[in-house]
Amino acid sequence: MSKKSYKDLIDSLEKENYKFNFFYAETIGNHLPEDSDWNYKDVPHSKFVHEDLSSIQVCTLEDTSGSINILKLPFFGLSVPLATINYEQSRFNQIYFSSFGPYILIVNTISKKIDSEKTKVKTSYAIGSKGLFKYFHKIIERMILKNYNKLMLEDVPMRQRRGELRKSGHKFYSDNKTSFKFTEEINRANVYLDEGVGSEINIKKSSLLSSKKGDRIGQSSGILSFFITEEDNIKKLWPTTCSHEGAYLDNNCIKGEKIFCPWHNKITKPLLIISENEKNKFNILPCVDYLTTDEKETIKIKFRNDPKYYDKNYKQ
Repeated sequence: MSKKSYKDLIDSLEKENYKFNFFYAETIGNHLPEDSDWNYKDVPHSKFVHEDLSSIQVCTLEDTSGSINILKLPFFGLSVPLATINYEQSRFNQIYFSSFGPYILIVNTISKKIDSEKTKVKTSYAIGSKGLFKYFHKIIERMILKNYNKLMLEDVPMRQRRGELRKSGHKFYSDNKTSFKFTEEINRANVYLDEGVGSEINIKKSSLLSSKKGDRIGQSSGILSFFITEEDNIKKLWPTTCSHEGAYLDNNCIKGEKIFCPWHNKITKPLLIISENEKNKFNILPCVDYLTTDEKETIKIKFRNDPKYYDKNYKQ
């Protein structure tokens, strides 16, 4: 299937007598192009991360996504529906377009690595219309840029978080399979650990027994980092990182007996419950992401890295 480039789309519409205004916005962050590319393809996150945007997904394919976005307009406080098509034109190069009334909006986002740790993301915009409607292009531009800045305040931390995890040896399966469709598989662990880092840890039981509410256990960050909650002489051990895409988890994400990921609402249960009322009994809870075992003096926690495991055990 052929895919028109940003320039091709504009050229085609100019032949139909559309007049365009052009502008762009940029961000630079400590992450790889894979992270921003994933972020733009990440279909589910808009429901949970973006305050002024809700989305009804119409179709999700490998390289194309269609949705009806309910967007809150800055300055006016009104919400408008925008039917949007987003497709991958080439690696790290995405195009999406929408129309509203007499206007058409074409957007091109390109992620480019500028050094070993930083990526520049340039988003180019073209607003097109015919006749007198072109005099409102500048007003629409101001609205789009204000909306862009709000979205980036919510999106860039996701990319930066993945950059932080990469520094500590974490990798992402989506680097090799970046697609819109893949992002919908929220129960899968997309994060994994570099072979040189290892994917298991032994935690002394004495450390768990002496821990207090809010203590960090295990590694300083990432998949093998955990935190403690304590209530009514019962301690629980929770992961600090969502296995799906690497979101940071803490006490604020707990609702009832479960953690809800702030990025995609993936549900995670505690790995371990320690009851002081039962002579410090260690109760291990089954988990699709971690294999936890009692090794007498220690608790061994192994993270499951193999995608084939999730193909067989998809539901938690």
